[in-house]
Amino acid sequence: MLNEITTHRVNDDEPIRIFAAGPVNPAGAQNNYVAVIVEGEDITKDLGTINFQNGHPDEHGRNGVTLETLLAVCHHRLSCFQAGPFPCKQNAEAIQHIERALESLKDRTREREQESTKARKEPVISVDKAVDRFEVQVDGFDEN
Repeated sequence: MLNEITTHRVNDDEPIRIFAAGPVNPAGAQNNYVAVIVEGEDITKDLGTINFQNGHPDEHGRNGVTLETLLAVCHHRLSCFQAGPFPCKQNAEAIQHIERALESLKDRTREREQESTKARKEPVISVDKAVDRFEVQVDGFDEN
């Protein structure tokens, strides 16, 4: 499946085109993106591919970048521009938004790690005990 991404465009004659490629993963997103230059109907240059992490690293190993990785690159690049000869208000604002995005994603990761740790600490019950608990709940249910 190929989906074109257009949110980067300032105007309609932008030659850089971005496509999300491959199947949609269980989380609802595609993992691979390609940027190309298109002139007319022809792709004249492949600018690069981004491969995102596919599956949990504990189960699938590290096999791609994360959103945090790309945001860190963008943050660094804009910070370098700000330290250079042409700093501007728009770059400063973009840096602030990237910092907020990074913190939100880090918060998400921390919460997921806490939930995972909590889930591992909860006692695991056997199927038989789960069935027994369910039967007790059903037996104690009053239909009236």
